[in-house]
Amino acid sequence: MRRITVAISILTLCASLSAQEVTYSLPFSSFTVEVTAVQNIHFAGPYSQYAREMLNMNVPAMDVKDTYIKEIRIVPKVEADPYTPRYSCPSASSVMMEMSAQGLVSFSDKAGSTQWRFVPEVSADFSTAGITGPTKQEKHITYRTVKTDTADVRYPVESVVTVAKTLEDKAAAAAEMILRAREERFNIATGNTDASYSGESMAAALGELTKVEEEYLRMFTGYSVAREFTASFEVLPSATARTNRYTAFYLAEDGSLTREARGKSKPYELEFTPVSVPDVRTEASQGQEAKKRSDRTYTIHYRIPAICRLRILEDGNPIMETRVPVYQLGRESEMPVNQ
Repeated sequence: MRRITVAISILTLCASLSAQEVTYSLPFSSFTVEVTAVQNIHFAGPYSQYAREMLNMNVPAMDVKDTYIKEIRIVPKVEADPYTPRYSCPSASSVMMEMSAQGLVSFSDKAGSTQWRFVPEVSADFSTAGITGPTKQEKHITYRTVKTDTADVRYPVESVVTVAKTLEDKAAAAAEMILRAREERFNIATGNTDASYSGESMAAALGELTKVEEEYLRMFTGYSVAREFTASFEVLPSATARTNRYTAFYLAEDGSLTREARGKSKPYELEFTPVSVPDVRTEASQGQEAKKRSDRTYTIHYRIPAICRLRILEDGNPIMETRVPVYQLGRESEMPVNQ
């Protein structure tokens, strides 16, 4: 009697386990577009408008910013389809475990997080260039009137006043320092100086004069910097969309990478062209399959992906092409559970 009780308990446990169900979703293809861009920025010198007049040089008078795309990486990912219902099947089914390795996503899947990295903007800095002071001394002559017994006598009075230098005054002082450095370097190199330089002392003196010239010259010519930054965008192909071309991002006129167009922007698009397309289900067939599911007959639903030609378009012109599988553009099918 005890053996019969144990056997019944084991059978009841097995029946309970086989009755349990797990839920799953069909696979969905998403594409992360990772973009690396390089931005070259030229900062015009504060005295650039006087470079032609004082140093006979043609230099940019305004800041110039130029951005180009260095690299575009397409990272395909598979996730649970958020637009279709979840299905269920017995947990004891060995087919479920075998099919999971082929793309079925169970309820235990975790969505990954996207990490964004932003590079701070670069600003011009000329604070360390030049040693000329911000003020200058000006002589002012005023006239005073003194009354005498015979007449009023006016006589000049000279005074020294400290005033702030204008931008042109600062540019003139810097240009003078550049020309003096060049003259001194020429005199040392040709020996046209009272001091004698030779060997290391001459090299050191010429080097210091070159540094002074470059420091002041930078105030006229400006300088350039280059920075590299990255951004990520996501593209989700849809089986119901009227077109298989999707705008991934825009290269804006100010050099930024944006999801939405701003002003004069250059679009970068992803175009999916199915090469091998299984028949896509119609609404009628979807209704029939829904009716089959209501009969509680256990089946495994799966997708056969469509192999697509993926092209990246820059302002409408193709720049790269490859082949990728896209699950949601393929065909859904089903098979009985092998219990």
